[in-house]
Parts: sequence; structure tokens; C-alpha cells
Amino acid sequence: MIGAVQTNGLSQIFNQQSNQYSRVLEQIASGHRFTRPSDDFASFVRTNSLQSGISRIESVNQDLAQAREAGTQASTFGNEVMKLLSDISSLVDRRDADSTTADDRARINADLTGRLELLGNFISANTGQSAVVNINYGAGAARNLTFNPTAISLGSMTTGTAATSGAVNTLLNEVATFTSRAEAFNTTIDRQLTINQNMMSAREQTISAVRDVDDMRAIQQATNLEIRRNASVSMMAQANISQGVIARLFM
Repeated sequence: MIGAVQTNGLSQIFNQQSNQYSRVLEQIASGHRFTRPSDDFASFVRTNSLQSGISRIESVNQDLAQAREAGTQASTFGNEVMKLLSDISSLVDRRDADSTTADDRARINADLTGRLELLGNFISANTGQSAVVNINYGAGAARNLTFNPTAISLGSMTTGTAATSGAVNTLLNEVATFTSRAEAFNTTIDRQLTINQNMMSAREQTISAVRDVDDMRAIQQATNLEIRRNASVSMMAQANISQGVIARLFM
């Protein structure tokens, strides 16, 4: 009696090649060398850790963006006050000039009173610009950034006669300090945002290097596996045919 021609080895090879082929197709479709811990546990854990770091930095960047908005509003407010004070300062200089007549001084003082009232209303309407901003902006170790500008007030300078050159200059210096602190606050935030973006880019590049598939290499591998699978099928078919031919010789 003739024993059956064994094709179990070929079947095992075919199954193994089919599994590898399916895996390569999955990698090509996803663009990733691994999608689950069982594919490459060490690389999977490493990329997850890097991605968590990116998420933390993104959260910090959102807080920084909100803080920068407060700094920008404060800077805009300060610059607007400085423009108004510059006009007031020019009026004070004209009023106090030796060539200015008494009537002109009275008119300028009335104008100054109106401008100071407008300025006082503007400052009152924007008191929120002097709010305190505290933020932890460190992507790693905690680092606190505080913006606590001095509140701006006209003080006793509420009428034209009270608007002296010295009082206006004092307020101008105060507003300049307020504005420069707001702009310095924003500069610090911009610098940290740049640092954070560089940190994120470095992590993303590492993730890409570890996880992403080399498309050309994967396609070549898939093609080779497909050829081998077809060859295995052909060999199994030939083995079965040969088995039948040999059996007929002994009938």
C-alpha cells in the first residue's frame, strides 16, 4: 500500500507566509510597524510614553496661549493710555508756554478736563487688564510665571488745572512700566512656546523613526511573500497531482 505524499510541511510554510503577508499589508495600511503591544512591546511602550509627553506639552501650551492673551490685552491697554497721555502732555506744554494767553489757558484747561475724564473712564472700563496671571509653564519641572502689573490710576489729576507737567510725566512713567512688563511677559511666553514646540517636534521625530513603516521596503516584502505563497500553493498542487499519478500506476 502506498502512503500518502506528505504536504503538512508545505501547509505550515504557506500558513506562516500568509500570516506574515497579512501583517505586512496591515503595516502598509496603517503606516505603523506596530499597533499593539504584542507586535513590539518595548517600542510600543516607548512611543506611548513620548506621546504622553507631547500631550502634556500641548496642555501647557494652551495655558500659555491664554496667559499670552491676557498679556496682549494689557500691552494694548497700556499703549492706548500712553497715546492719550501724550496728547494730554502736549496740551499741558502748550498751556504752560509763556506765549499762551489767559483765554487760551482757560480753553486748554477745559479741554484737558474733558480728556482726563475720557482717560479716567477708559482706565476704569479696563481695570481687568491689571489682573494677576499665575501659570505653571514648565513642560518638565514646575516653573511659575506671574504677571502682576501695578494698577493705573489718575489719582488727583482729574481737572485741567491739576494736570501739571510733573503729574503727567509721573503717570507716563507708570504706564510705561506697566506696558513694558506686559510685553516682557509676552516675550517670556513666546520663548517658552518656542521651546515647547521644539520639544514636541523632537518627540514626534523619535516616534516617527521608531513606529513608521518604510513603505518601499514593506511593499517589496509584501511582493516577495506573495510570490512565496503562490509558489507554496503550486508545490502543494504538484505534490497532490504526483500522488494521484503514482497511485494509478499500481491500480
